[in-house]
Amino acid sequence: MLERPPSHDAVRSRRKRQRRKQGMASFRIEAHEHRLAEALILSTRLTEAEALQRSLIERELGLLIEDWIEKWMRHACRSSGGGAC
Repeated sequence: MLERPPSHDAVRSRRKRQRRKQGMASFRIEAHEHRLAEALILSTRLTEAEALQRSLIERELGLLIEDWIEKWMRHACRSSGGGAC
């Protein structure tokens, strides 16, 4: 007998559990789409062609936040003399 593929909801739930297990979280934010795309282009994080794809904007925004986290964690470690790290 053939197995049915998992439902869409089951696949989404599995991915969500995997992300949480890895310490990842998904946040819903609101931003002006065209201004965000323009800022990513001007900062050379995306090309004009890439900025037309929402998935690439979302990916790059996630990377930008990760960069910010790393910068501020390093700053906090230096400021605290390394005790908080």
